Amino acid sequence: MLPGWKFEDVLGKLTEKAVAQIGLRAQSKQPFFLYFPLTTPHEPIRPSERFQGKSGIGVWADLMLETDWAVGEVLAALDRHKLSENTLVIFAGDNGHTAYAGLKELLASGHKPCGVLRGYKADIYEGGHRVPFLARWPGKIRPAGTSPELICLNDTMSTCASIVGATLPFDAAEDSFDILPDLLGRAANRRTQRAVVHHSGSGVFAVRRGPWKLIPEQASPDKPGLVRPGELYNLAEDISETRNVIGQEPAVARELAALLEKYRWEGRSR
Repeated sequence: MLPGWKFEDVLGKLTEKAVAQIGLRAQSKQPFFLYFPLTTPHEPIRPSERFQGKSGIGVWADLMLETDWAVGEVLAALDRHKLSENTLVIFAGDNGHTAYAGLKELLASGHKPCGVLRGYKADIYEGGHRVPFLARWPGKIRPAGTSPELICLNDTMSTCASIVGATLPFDAAEDSFDILPDLLGRAANRRTQRAVVHHSGSGVFAVRRGPWKLIPEQASPDKPGLVRPGELYNLAEDISETRNVIGQEPAVARELAALLEKYRWEGRSR
């Protein structure tokens, strides 16, 4: 931290630099890639002065409003430089809401940041892993369209490579799949067998494929000597993960456990 560093000024300064970079790139007429990892909404919960108290809920909600403003500034810069029609914009979260900061105020206001999902950030359940993923590409991505395909943020690497016609080496992006067909609406039932591995903050693993999510029996990371029982959920029927059906579906559990072990030994899923 440099002298004069203020947490509440960071997002505004980063947004300013992102907007300036868009203006600079617009002059060259060459394709560009802008990676803008937002520092919010995240701790330290320090919204800038102009957003303090704006939500009427609390500082965490104020920070959400400032995050929305930052994204709006980037989109406005693309419009201003007439780049929107030829630019793919992706906005995504990296994990679910935390249980230890801001949650009490949000729930008291009637807002459930993880909705009906079980768990929060660092948990192995959907509330810790299922996040927003929004993509805009005028003329290519259907407005207000949705996709049931299973995707992961890892997929950004292979997707960008596909867009520019690059070939990834075998030892790069080992768990990244090209989701360009999904974005363009050309992927009906294309990858129903694709799987994604989950990992909790305490070291618990899970694997998801199709509607099934398995949390296999494994040693408890935070309780030495104890074994965590296996869990299996059908997310198509039970998105809140309230009904463990591992006893009723042993074949599914064995298949997914074998797949997770295969990924572990091979070191890759792609």
